[in-house]
Amino acid sequence: METKKRLRFILSYFKIKKDNYYFNYANLAKVPKTILRETDKFNSIFAYGSTFAKKVEKYQNEVRSHLSSVYGGIADNWFFLGPVSSVVSNILLQIIRDYKEREKRIPSISTYKMNFPSLILPVKSLESENLCSFNLIEYPEKVVDKNWCEEKIKSDIFLMSLVDFFNGFTHDLDLIYSHCQSKGIKLIVDFSQFPYWGILNVNNYPGVIFTSVLHKWLLGYPGHTISYIDIDTMPFFQGWRNMNNLFDYNIENFLKSHEISNRSPLPFCSFEGAFKLASNVGFDKINRYIKSSSNFLLEKLEQIGKKYEKFKILNSVENFKNHKSSIIAISVGSKTKELLTYLYNNNIIASYFPIDLIRFSTSFITTKEEIEFLSKNIEHWCNDNLIYEKETNNA
Repeated sequence: METKKRLRFILSYFKIKKDNYYFNYANLAKVPKTILRETDKFNSIFAYGSTFAKKVEKYQNEVRSHLSSVYGGIADNWFFLGPVSSVVSNILLQIIRDYKEREKRIPSISTYKMNFPSLILPVKSLESENLCSFNLIEYPEKVVDKNWCEEKIKSDIFLMSLVDFFNGFTHDLDLIYSHCQSKGIKLIVDFSQFPYWGILNVNNYPGVIFTSVLHKWLLGYPGHTISYIDIDTMPFFQGWRNMNNLFDYNIENFLKSHEISNRSPLPFCSFEGAFKLASNVGFDKINRYIKSSSNFLLEKLEQIGKKYEKFKILNSVENFKNHKSSIIAISVGSKTKELLTYLYNNNIIASYFPIDLIRFSTSFITTKEEIEFLSKNIEHWCNDNLIYEKETNNA
């Protein structure tokens, strides 16, 4: 586990509020200096007058090439888009149109209960307009296995998170992809919670649509995504400029009107800055730091869990490509929110879910000292609030 001293080179890229301890990187909201520099660089292109369009196109092509070098795929099939919910809505509208025109029906869509809201709410909205049928299936108690896939994934389209966003379970993408391929199911994968660089390769999953937010593990600006859309496998891909009658708003033309925009400069700058930081540090080193920080946190939490009966830990088993997530969730039953309040009062930033769950996530910039500070505060609270209950049970 790396100390603050050993991570000083990486930490020099950030301006992080020193009196806060971040264990939820969606709340970090501090982009590294490399992203800020890329933003200034991109903005300066617009000072070139009439020649700026070619310079912008050249810059964007270079960024797509870098993105492809990290996650594979054809560079031109990577898109820099808005929020995940917007990406999901637009892609599903294109697929729905294909079903209505070719098969004269609406498609069935499914995902599991308590998946990330950005994957559920857009589909619920489409269902409310009778554009699809939607099924929320039960999440398995232990692990997503072959039997669960056979029993539960039966729709035309299946949406999944590579890493479950609240419990941190890393899913077996190879298994789910194989099942969907054998059944002709369209697979859409959100890998926003998968923190590793250079591990996921979209070339291994032809026809699958991938999307990820640019903040969190990619440390970029919120509100933007990278999305891999293999256009050849899409049923329809057309912008509103190609409509025969722009102002005919019946449902068929409405479905044709959704354009996947790829022009916003911020997501390009965001990824390029993150890529340069990751390249300077080294992908292998980043991945190693992520693993070591997660393992060290788990070790500390397990030590606490041995002392208190009500202290429960949810931790991902190694799964996709033998990588587990860096998300660890804990619960102390009905007192979980009290523990969260205590942590917040001590400047520890974490996530809370109203099922009595606190979620922690570490990163390659998480230090040994931060984890020790977190564990000491958790143990201090447990000493004051849980030990009496355990003594009562032992009596």
